Amino acid sequence: NQNTVLAAVSTLYDCINELFIDVKINPFRISEIAVAIEHMDLLKEFLPKEEKSLVVFDKNYAGIRLIDHMIESNLSFLIRVSTGRYKREREMLTKENPDQWIDVKYDATRLNHYKDDRHFYNKLSKTTYKLRFVKLFTTNSKNEPQEDYFVTNISDGDFPYESIYDLYHLRW
Repeated sequence: NQNTVLAAVSTLYDCINELFIDVKINPFRISEIAVAIEHMDLLKEFLPKEEKSLVVFDKNYAGIRLIDHMIESNLSFLIRVSTGRYKREREMLTKENPDQWIDVKYDATRLNHYKDDRHFYNKLSKTTYKLRFVKLFTTNSKNEPQEDYFVTNISDGDFPYESIYDLYHLRW
């Protein structure tokens, strides 16, 4: 229908206090990552310097541009990783060692996705990201075994392996 209006709604929600911190209504075709970065900039201004927060994202947000922004902004994150991202790092996680800090480097293949943004391309080529990858063994709605992957910058001292699943599900 020619009269249909579409929009994209994005929210920054405090799961503990059950409070919307920011709500954005944008044109339907907008980068979710760009909007998430706007939310993070607002969060950084909104929170007192001594306050800690943890931002939880679903798997569409596991790109390095958002991760880089979170690290640069000194914000903690927990992001579910889709099967198409961080394949090398996911393959390093085993049943015996499902929680590891891994150095992530961007080689020519990975850098190719950012060739149109020379500034970010150059930054990625010179940066090593030390990220924590976690592999959880869970079951799906049919009670079948499944593996869920996460990337974070929170320490295992603050949030041990056993707490990652519960942290992620706070967002539901």
